[in-house]
Amino acid sequence: MGVFSAVAVLGPRQCGKSTLQTNLDFNFYRTKVQSEIDLIIDGPFGYILVEIKLGAKINKRILTALNIFIADTNCKFGILVNNSERIEVIDHKIIQIPAIYF
Repeated sequence: MGVFSAVAVLGPRQCGKSTLQTNLDFNFYRTKVQSEIDLIIDGPFGYILVEIKLGAKINKRILTALNIFIADTNCKFGILVNNSERIEVIDHKIIQIPAIYF
């Protein structure tokens, strides 16, 4: 089980959990100041962070939330899914993937 599966509130962070019949846990993450990660996939490989946005424009607040969580959990990278036109690395550990690929 992932670190965010065990408790509903972890310090200033609120986390939710939904587990399917797999070796994966699916969670979300939100702080009291409404910084959030839409989807956290937790498996034997570690965490995969996924932030989903409607638009194609990237703002600094989105990247900040992902970078904080990546640093806090020693995650290798995060994924931003949006309506952009191409797959690209948009920050040191953040990969942008257009929603059309899903």
